[in-house]
Amino acid sequence: MKPLTLTLTGFRSYPGQVTVDFTGTGLVGVVGDTGAGKSSLLDGISYALFRKSSWSATKPGQLIADGAQAMSVDLTFLHEGQRWHVHRTMHATNPNAGRHHLKNLDTGEETDNANHVDDRLEAVLQMSYETFLRVGLLPQGKFDQLLIAAPKERGKLLRELFGAESLETIQRTAARQRETLNSLLAVSKTKRDAMPDDPAQAADEAGAAAAQAETRAERLNAAIGRITQLQKESSTAQAATAGATAAAHTLSARSVSDAGTTLEALEPVAADIAARGEALNIQATRAAEQESGLTDAIAAADAEGEGQDALSKAAVILEALAADAEEHRGERDRLAQQNEQLTDEDEAITRTEEELVERAAQIEPSAHKARAAAQTAKHVRQQAAAARTHLAAALTAAGRLADAVHGQSAAASQHQAARERCGEMQEAYASAERNRDAARTSVETLQQRDQAAAIGADLHDGDDCPICLRQLPDGFEPAPGTEAAELAEARTQLTHANRAQENAADQLARARAAVTAAETAIRERDTDHDTAQQATRETAAKAKSAFSDLATTAAAGHFDDAAAMATLTAVTTARATPAADGSAHHEELLEQDTAPITDALTACEHAAETEAEQLQANVHHRTARIDTDRATLNERKKSHQRAVEGHQTALSAHTRAVAKTTRALAALPPRIRATLPGDAIEVTADAASTALDAVAARQTALQELFDQRESARQEKNAVLSRQRALDEETRTDVDRPLSELRGNLDAWAQAVTDAVTYLDTAEARPAPQAPPRQGSPPPASSPPN
Repeated sequence: MKPLTLTLTGFRSYPGQVTVDFTGTGLVGVVGDTGAGKSSLLDGISYALFRKSSWSATKPGQLIADGAQAMSVDLTFLHEGQRWHVHRTMHATNPNAGRHHLKNLDTGEETDNANHVDDRLEAVLQMSYETFLRVGLLPQGKFDQLLIAAPKERGKLLRELFGAESLETIQRTAARQRETLNSLLAVSKTKRDAMPDDPAQAADEAGAAAAQAETRAERLNAAIGRITQLQKESSTAQAATAGATAAAHTLSARSVSDAGTTLEALEPVAADIAARGEALNIQATRAAEQESGLTDAIAAADAEGEGQDALSKAAVILEALAADAEEHRGERDRLAQQNEQLTDEDEAITRTEEELVERAAQIEPSAHKARAAAQTAKHVRQQAAAARTHLAAALTAAGRLADAVHGQSAAASQHQAARERCGEMQEAYASAERNRDAARTSVETLQQRDQAAAIGADLHDGDDCPICLRQLPDGFEPAPGTEAAELAEARTQLTHANRAQENAADQLARARAAVTAAETAIRERDTDHDTAQQATRETAAKAKSAFSDLATTAAAGHFDDAAAMATLTAVTTARATPAADGSAHHEELLEQDTAPITDALTACEHAAETEAEQLQANVHHRTARIDTDRATLNERKKSHQRAVEGHQTALSAHTRAVAKTTRALAALPPRIRATLPGDAIEVTADAASTALDAVAARQTALQELFDQRESARQEKNAVLSRQRALDEETRTDVDRPLSELRGNLDAWAQAVTDAVTYLDTAEARPAPQAPPRQGSPPPASSPPN
């Protein structure tokens, strides 16, 4: 993945729009102060590709720059020759308003939705976010930890950063597999040790040994021929040297007098070695041919599928084949019987389901009747409750009417008593006023007398009276003044008289108010009486209507509305009439009087409910039995389904087992397989035993081939050993004496050459030539005589 352009808006350190163009660049470095936004560029790429950030933010919303309401990231990148553009936005206040869009700019492919974009990008990049952090981006802070960490911790951090844990896991797995392979290899080596190291190489070595033996035989033949030639040349040379008397003295010191003897002695040795070498070559060829034929026979057996390993596998297969086939036949028969049972059970379940459906259909009319009865009982309860309500209302209205009548009587009695009390208070008030006036007159008289005594104390005879203006007579004596105690007593009596008069006035006002209230109460009681009478008539009519409705709704004879109404009329009439002593009827007596009505209502409700309950109980009983049978059937179906699944599982296992046995049968050698039935499941113990005997016979025959081949190899190795010994004998008994003789002859030939130079040319003879050394060019020929 190679980024082309990156545009950030409102992203971490970039509140405004910033675009970075990577096109046309190779290695890019981002430098700047702390907080300049270097990591924000990497986080922008991470967020665009994986909707995650290496920055330690507790939630993605923290990637929005301070003060920004939203952020957006646009990344265009090149991957595997195709250009892709990913656009992501996020809002601070509305997380659901973000947009995630991916587009292939070359093919036009587009993907929307955050999760779909994430999945598509992971599929395109072939890596997850964790892998990206390990191989594409080193998170901030991890590098510092890597620098300051101890060597042991640094290795741990590197393994964590680059995901080396998986490599260690692979290494451990590889080590376990290596141990397993080593154990298998050890077993294979044990089996291989019993075989030749390299059959082809052994055959090649045998062929090479035979060729080498032939070469040695040819060399021996050539040596014998050369020895014969040397003998002739030696004879010629000796005859030629008979006339070279002077040269004989020179050559006498270097003459090889025993060359012929030596050659004659070596000739039979070389002939014997050549004969034995030829015999060994024949034996080696015969052993190689025998080994090759046996190897071809073993290879042909392998090609026909009757090799040693194939026969061993066939023996193992045949040992278990009969038992497996017998088990497969038993399982086949058991599965067939089980399939029949499951089919019968499925048919029985179908019949039971049909019976349950039919029984459920038969219950429906009874259920409808029970629902109707329950509805009727409900209506009866409602109407009975309404009847009780109206009954209570009628009794209450009758009681209120009785209370109104009683209130009228009580109001009249209270009015009469108030009037009488008012008259008494009127008389008491008049008496109090008289007493007050008398007390006031007494106080005034005493005060006037006291004033006159005071005035008279200053008057003398002949003075004018200030009151009557007449002259006082002679001998005038002023009257004595009022005693203080007497005046105080008079004043006290006046105070008491005033208070008594005020009390009398107050009581008179209250008495008059009581009369007025009593008159108002009489009018109100009259109104209450009229209202109570009207309510009594209305509630009685409603009760009658309720009784009639109940009688209509209930079954015939369950409720007598006429009797109930007659009882109610009697009760309300009795209740509305006050007792002779003016007391009200007791509630206990009213309950006793209305008991026939309430009992009739209760009996009607009970009858309706009993009928509904009986019908519902019958339906419930039948439905419960059906539900029980249906639950039993469901359990039966589940058990049947489990049995079917178990049957399918067993059938699949049986099919796999039969297929495995069939493959094992097909893996047998063709001739062995031909002795068995074509269907693996039909193999019997006798057939398997016969085939096993045939395999044992083929193994015995094949083992004989291996034994014969081993004998041929041993014989070939023995021949090779004898050929090596014969070669050593050839080098010791032939090649070494010949080499010594050749050296002596070479020295003698050189001496002859030197002597020929001084001999008469006419008498010169060709000097014998030593045989050339192997690998050296032949010597130049001597000049002619």
